[in-house]
Amino acid sequence: MAVNKVAFFGDTLMDISDTTADESSVVKGKVFYKADGTRAVGAAEYQPKITTQTVSLSGSWSGSGPYYQTILTGQPAGLQVNLNPTIDQLAALADAGVTSMVAANENGTVKIYAAGAAPAAMSLQITKIMTY
Repeated sequence: MAVNKVAFFGDTLMDISDTTADESSVVKGKVFYKADGTRAVGAAEYQPKITTQTVSLSGSWSGSGPYYQTILTGQPAGLQVNLNPTIDQLAALADAGVTSMVAANENGTVKIYAAGAAPAAMSLQITKIMTY
């Protein structure tokens, strides 16, 4: 019988007797212990939680303040996208009258919104963060 509870003066502080972890739900190569105390090694192939990617913005924007365009579709609902413009891109955006830009995940469709003016076409690095 495995030890699966931590008790202190009769109070149970931690109880893992009902854990449901199995090899397919733990990252490949990571060691863990099942509820029965047996040692196991994970087998799951997970994608990194944080990745970077370059997207191409066209010079054609929808809307009239804020302006917007779709950059990704079919994304998980828990995906957060941050914009990573370079210093030169920030200067060009400011010169063009763009006052702010933000990315929003709307039920798996990621759009970039711009205020002030519609940005010119450019390649832009983004950071994708999976928040689950």
